[in-house]
Amino acid sequence: MSSYKTVKKESITEVIEKKSRFIALTYPVTTEAEALSHLEAARKKYYDATHVVFAYRLRNNQIQRFSDDGEPQGTAGVPVLEVLSKGEITDTLSIVVRYFGGTLLGAGGLIRTYSKAAHEGVAESGIKTMAECVEFSITCPYHLLGKVEHILMEQDCRKLNVEYADQITMQYYIEQSAFPKLEAELREATNATLSATILNQSFYEL
Repeated sequence: MSSYKTVKKESITEVIEKKSRFIALTYPVTTEAEALSHLEAARKKYYDATHVVFAYRLRNNQIQRFSDDGEPQGTAGVPVLEVLSKGEITDTLSIVVRYFGGTLLGAGGLIRTYSKAAHEGVAESGIKTMAECVEFSITCPYHLLGKVEHILMEQDCRKLNVEYADQITMQYYIEQSAFPKLEAELREATNATLSATILNQSFYEL
């Protein structure tokens, strides 16, 4: 997977439907243990809730789980999960806490409202795209600095660190697919005297 979408931050939003409160809690998570920890905390905080419905999707092992938590089968956890899966959003936990308001919503009403609550939670958290990138370093003499910086800017490289000594050591990252072109540009512009050394590969927000 060269890129993926996830939420930017935690959020809490609320939907009212026929006096029932639906509180959506949305979290960025990277492991199942992290998701379950947030879920346990929500169950303790909202101990008096009628239902604590959840769904999460994780990139690691392509895990996805959901629970209706006592709501009619397929009316709660599934629509919450579908908000994540249809949006191709992963490494995300969506919890929807319901306080029953005294009026039955019916299967269709539950599906619509759980989906709406989860969707609003994701929207409040915001979505970011993470791309697989190459972290690299370039050791550059001062007289080539302007030329190298121009190439780095043109190739949309992002700065990590710069150290100034007898020469300049620059650490940047770039999308993995763009790295070969960067190397070619550097070699051509410096008569093959400079090249980029790969340090690591990781995901960064675009």
